[in-house]
Amino acid sequence: MNRFINTKKALPKVRYHEIAEALFEEIHKSVMENDTEVRIAKFGTFKAKHMGATKRRNPKTGETFTSEPKVRMSFHSHVTKNA
Repeated sequence: MNRFINTKKALPKVRYHEIAEALFEEIHKSVMENDTEVRIAKFGTFKAKHMGATKRRNPKTGETFTSEPKVRMSFHSHVTKNA
């Protein structure tokens, strides 16, 4: 994304990086706090992915335990790769 924005050459490269970081922080906050979906046309969709509790095993002790359920952010690209 930084390379695409930087083709305009209006701001220094570092500034574009700061803008992109701030944008993705706000997207992450919106998705995780509100459990919503954020769509950006011709780019992709960000959404919360709920992962249930799973059984795990400690390889050192052999003890089994159940991990906590988690919520992660996932991304699905809308851009197709040209061959």
